Amino acid sequence: MEPIELIDKHTLTEAEAETVNEIAKAAHKKMQRSLKDALLIAVHVKKHLKSKAVKYGIKVKLLSGPKFFEVQDFDWDLPKAMHKVMVNAENLVRHRLHTDSKTPRK
Repeated sequence: MEPIELIDKHTLTEAEAETVNEIAKAAHKKMQRSLKDALLIAVHVKKHLKSKAVKYGIKVKLLSGPKFFEVQDFDWDLPKAMHKVMVNAENLVRHRLHTDSKTPRK
């Protein structure tokens, strides 16, 4: 199974799908280092057409062993929105699993 799954890929252009995939791969590598179990990422990008501009809503679901996390964010720029949601996902994993602490939890 692929570690990164792009949901509703048909709504994105080829360039947009490639951008999402590159950013997700970089974040996957970064998060996988701090986790013991394999990490699966599902990315769902929605385009909201507002007059001439496009607003991107991104929802990311993370599955690592028995743990499940979900993060969402939005922006008018796709790379910026993707980076925002991936930073939020990294922070959520770090906070929930206490991967940044030096002393082990009891």
